[in-house]
Amino acid sequence: MLALRRLIVGIERLLIGFFALFCVLLPFELDQAWNSPPCSPPFTPGNYPGATVCYPWGSPSPEGPFDGGSWNYLSRENYVAAGVCTLIILMTGLASAFWLRPGRRIVGLLAALGMLKVSAYILPLVFSRL
Repeated sequence: MLALRRLIVGIERLLIGFFALFCVLLPFELDQAWNSPPCSPPFTPGNYPGATVCYPWGSPSPEGPFDGGSWNYLSRENYVAAGVCTLIILMTGLASAFWLRPGRRIVGLLAALGMLKVSAYILPLVFSRL
């Protein structure tokens, strides 16, 4: 029983670390995404002096794991909205880890992971109607 409790507390600490890391890094990613030009026209750094990378906004088949199109990459606004929603869910999960007792934190953290998965299906429905 003690070994199971230690395992659960270890998983809690690992999830808290990942949540904290993403809560720190995701705002930088969203800022860079908001200020980056699309890759669909030929990208020349002279047109966007502050941009170092481009993002595949509006591309029918972006490279990488989203080959074939993804709702997040249809527009910059979709990408940033999904990122902000992810950030809010991660911060809520992280806050629940401080409100709950050790051993019970895993419920709040797993609920936050579940909400992240559900938001991938809900956000396209919400923003397609706006």
